[in-house]
Amino acid sequence: RHHTYMINQLKLGTQSAVNHFDAKLNIILGSDSPIVIVPSHDPDMSANGLIELARKLASNGRVDASSCLVRHARVTPSHQAELYGEDRRDMNRHLNSITIDNKALIASRVVLLLDDIVTTGTSLMACRELMLKAGAAEVICFALGKATW
Repeated sequence: RHHTYMINQLKLGTQSAVNHFDAKLNIILGSDSPIVIVPSHDPDMSANGLIELARKLASNGRVDASSCLVRHARVTPSHQAELYGEDRRDMNRHLNSITIDNKALIASRVVLLLDDIVTTGTSLMACRELMLKAGAAEVICFALGKATW
């Protein structure tokens, strides 16, 4: 329950949650990997807590690449997609709504792709595919939690 609470606090951008996950992740991450985040389903919403976490992790000699993946069109969140007759496992809805900026930050590098909650995994896998096509050497996907609806 505490872990779920901390993920929700991270979504709200609280500093205590950023510090909590920084302490947990900092000890297991490589020293110079770019840190990229999965963008929110809504381009008008930012994943402030994840951005702050990526920046804090990057302050330890890693690369802040949180600006690399940009959502340019809203998609229905996976947990609501079926209500609107959408295939929640259709990766194309993410591939067609996300672009990559600052490709130089990830080119030929092993990248950590960070997400707060994974439901179906399609946004995470779409972002991974986009970064590999943009020249990342490898993409390590990491989600802080998994939804079970």
